[in-house]
Amino acid sequence: MSIESLQQELAALAPRERRRVQAFLVALEDSSDAGHCRRLSDQIDKPPEGFATLEEFDRRLNTGPDGRP
Repeated sequence: MSIESLQQELAALAPRERRRVQAFLVALEDSSDAGHCRRLSDQIDKPPEGFATLEEFDRRLNTGPDGRP
């Protein structure tokens, strides 16, 4: 498959599907970046108090149990 035909296929995707492809490509790129892997490892090894709670994410993203977007 050529780059041009991939571009045409991607252009025809719905916005949600394009975002999924973008996330996949970013993850793929990051997987070969040693610095990214080290930073991610450092984050995983952080003590729990260094992470946001679900409630904090709800506040930041304006989401919550009531299902607001």
